[in-house]
Amino acid sequence: MARAAPGGRAVLVRDAAGYRLDAEVVRLDATELRERLAAARSIDEPGDRAAELAPTRALWRGQPYGEFGDEPWAIAEVSALVEVRLQAVEMEAAARLDAGDAPPALAIVAPFLPEYPMRESLVAVAMHAAYAARRMPEALRLYERLRTQLAEELGVDPGEETQRL
Repeated sequence: MARAAPGGRAVLVRDAAGYRLDAEVVRLDATELRERLAAARSIDEPGDRAAELAPTRALWRGQPYGEFGDEPWAIAEVSALVEVRLQAVEMEAAARLDAGDAPPALAIVAPFLPEYPMRESLVAVAMHAAYAARRMPEALRLYERLRTQLAEELGVDPGEETQRL
């Protein structure tokens, strides 16, 4: 209990039967992530949208369900959580771009590019951010890498919107 995560001691209660979670205090990171993403979708001002999503990056600590993430009962939920996380990252970066803040937008998406090199929406935000940050060679490299991987592995080209970028 001494090594509990921040806020963990308020959730973990010790009584005569041992340890138990106080269900009234529990606030799941996954729930907060989903709620912030939903709230951000309704915010028109890009700076406010980015501010709503910024805390979601701190909610993610390792893989969902840790060592149990590849168990049959957890696979669908892990996949769903990863998708929600990626949507939040893309939306926050796009909001920063819309607010005229290209370098932070690129810094938000860059760590995800090696793991998701063929996720077109992610690469498109990175390309746009690199271009807006006047890093044209990097934007072109990102596009070329995406185009090549999609062609070689799936036999398709990037979508029209990505090609226009």
